[in-house]
Amino acid sequence: MTHQLKIILLSTITLLLLAACQQQSDSEPTTSERSAEVTADTGQQTASSVQSSPHADPSAAEAAGLAENCDLVMGYDLWAPYHFEAPDGTVMGVEIDLIRDLMSVHDCNISFVRDDWVNLLEMIKRGEIDVVPGATAVAGREDYAWFSIPYRQEQFEVFVRRGASLPSRNLIELAAAGMKIGLTDGYFYGQLVDLAQTQHADAFVYSSIAESTVLKLIDGNVSLIVEDPYVVNMILHQKDWHDEIARAGIVVANTPVSFMFSKKTTSGRQLLDFNMRLADFLASQRDEEILSSYLSDL
Repeated sequence: MTHQLKIILLSTITLLLLAACQQQSDSEPTTSERSAEVTADTGQQTASSVQSSPHADPSAAEAAGLAENCDLVMGYDLWAPYHFEAPDGTVMGVEIDLIRDLMSVHDCNISFVRDDWVNLLEMIKRGEIDVVPGATAVAGREDYAWFSIPYRQEQFEVFVRRGASLPSRNLIELAAAGMKIGLTDGYFYGQLVDLAQTQHADAFVYSSIAESTVLKLIDGNVSLIVEDPYVVNMILHQKDWHDEIARAGIVVANTPVSFMFSKKTTSGRQLLDFNMRLADFLASQRDEEILSSYLSDL
């Protein structure tokens, strides 16, 4: 996305959100206890129980431009370079750095909970965490979650074992031919993959994390996988598996993703404030600097 197009998109979406939030209910979200272990911003520090902070009155938040208590708990799965853990346990990654930067602007705190994606979605529903990154507004999720303005384009491609060839470049035809296709459970891979899953459910094999999906391909348990190329490159780099798999040159999706907030613990006013900060952040191109810093060694 070019810098000019990004600014135009962000300006348009922000104006729409201003109008939408004006119509949203100002009811106060319920306070919930989080029993999941929370990894603090310092990396190893944890708390077995974290009480969610009360939210500011919407009218006061509107006047101040920021909710009185803006602390958040973000859920993440292991999906480098977007979110992962250093050898010492410190949580890091493109989206970790992004939200840390956003929160620090107003002296807000961010803590982290690690789980697999399917469990994180359930935690958002129950209000056990406040936000997850890299989410798509698919059917059903808007019943329990708010979505920020999009902040990056997510691309998914087909990968095969190095030296292998495919009988077709059409994913639905590959699934119909009985080829096993590896995916990470709970991810939305775009409409094409969604259709293939509906028509040929038996062709798909699921893993809880991306590294396991890649390993299934290397071990020959699936014929191909669909994954984000940055994620695959990071796994190959970390595991020294560069000689094992290759890109097939088939892009199956390129869609915008957002931060997804629990409606049980956050309000429309907070979402609006977050979006305004996020729009400024993207206009500064700081997001591109963060991404480049993680890809420089690949």
